[in-house]
Amino acid sequence: MLSYDEAANQLVKEPANLEGTPFDDVELLGAHTSGSNHDGKWTNISRFYKFDDLGVLKLSEVDYITSRGRIQMTQELINEDVNGRPATYLVNVSNSGAAVSLVSWATDSKKYGLYAEKNGAKDEGVKQRLLELARSIPAD
Repeated sequence: MLSYDEAANQLVKEPANLEGTPFDDVELLGAHTSGSNHDGKWTNISRFYKFDDLGVLKLSEVDYITSRGRIQMTQELINEDVNGRPATYLVNVSNSGAAVSLVSWATDSKKYGLYAEKNGAKDEGVKQRLLELARSIPAD
């Protein structure tokens, strides 16, 4: 895993600025880049944070325009909004009971996802907290 600065310097486009958001108040564990490579720069970044209430939280940011990608959403799965944009909130639970709660949404140029290893189906507070965090991220 890279430091955030190392990862951010490897990106084609600058990632969302999280200063002044709840992310600013917790420990940033590190980051990694991925996606497509353009002249030595990457299109995607995932940042990992340590929250007291959620544990380790992954924030993924995908620059789908530079990657020449597109976003498709299934209307039946759209069950929330993030700053006026359609969003999906899902909880995946394995047979062993391990769970991941996810909020995902897209802007005109990026796709975002917040992942927490918590069972939001059993705890409504997880959903509300993830939506609060998602809505704190400034739109690009």
